[in-house]
Amino acid sequence: MTTFLTPEEFDASYFDGALQRYAHNAGWSRYQRYYRINSTTSTGEKFRDIATGVCNELKLVGKKVLELGCAKGFIVKDLRDLNVDAYGLDVSSYAIGQGEEGMSPYLTVGNSTDRSAYADNEFDYIISFRMLECLSDTDINSVLSQCAAKGLKQAHVVSLDARSDYYQQKSLQSWLDDYNWPSGTIIAPNEDWHNYMVKA
Repeated sequence: MTTFLTPEEFDASYFDGALQRYAHNAGWSRYQRYYRINSTTSTGEKFRDIATGVCNELKLVGKKVLELGCAKGFIVKDLRDLNVDAYGLDVSSYAIGQGEEGMSPYLTVGNSTDRSAYADNEFDYIISFRMLECLSDTDINSVLSQCAAKGLKQAHVVSLDARSDYYQQKSLQSWLDDYNWPSGTIIAPNEDWHNYMVKA
């Protein structure tokens, strides 16, 4: 049975458990920038690789983009460095507070199911990376509905190997079939932008 985390549980113990007295079982020892090893297509840094991949695949240069579940805002920062007008939203005040220098104007604490944070059609794209599996089925459909109202397009990376005790664990086909994806939504398994699916 999956026990989804409450917003309050995405705290210091979740993101930086190694630095805390209590490390959340579902979280990270340290959520920080780290380097890839043995990759021929890598810029050398994990989050920069993700930002570069999504920027190139979705042609985001010059576009206004919102990342849901942005954590400490590493991908938002790297998208901005690529000339994307990028912003981030995360439920964790701790993670947002750990953003890199100069990023605070672009990172907001908030719940991805809250429709009041942004204007309708404010963004060219709304994106997420392994965030949807943190939510219940009901909340996922609510988020997708919000994305359809606030963004012209959306793209989501979903995990096919998340821990089933805290996260949604599904096959790609189940991800495609189980939710009310707006037409044209891009769904990429495990950051694989070469094998993404578009919900017709």
